Amino acid sequence: PVALAVRNARSLGLDVTFVCLNWCANRLLLSLAPEASEGVIGSMPFAPVVSELTGTHDIREFLEAKGESIEEKSNALTQGWWTMAVMAEGIGWVIEAGQEVTGENIKLALETVSDMDMGGVTAPITFTAEDHRGAKAVQLYRVDGGLWVPITYFRRPSVSGGN
Repeated sequence: PVALAVRNARSLGLDVTFVCLNWCANRLLLSLAPEASEGVIGSMPFAPVVSELTGTHDIREFLEAKGESIEEKSNALTQGWWTMAVMAEGIGWVIEAGQEVTGENIKLALETVSDMDMGGVTAPITFTAEDHRGAKAVQLYRVDGGLWVPITYFRRPSVSGGN
């Protein structure tokens, strides 16, 4: 839908800046609306897999070993990869502690995670017994030359008063 909206707006001569959340700020938008997507801003909690970051190197090696190209993948792959990496760490900690691998034990292990380095693909991850959100920051990107280019560092929302 966003690719269609962007293409239609451009065809009507509208000079507006579109801002997308993470599920439309991806490779699919660039492939469906290559020219029209120039200048679109995207809010991404996880960097695109094509980013040259420490946290994308293992993903790239994995894809290359399978004969797949990173250019065909979206930033959802980065998010899925690192979500499961954190889960695997939690399972490993449960095993190291000699405990049974159960959902409750994994949850308790993950609740000890504090500022886990994500190789730059997202802000460091922290879980607590009261907060299971993990990634609590976004980075803004802009389409420039057909690529998502970062325009900010990871930013966390400031919370004041109430929930």
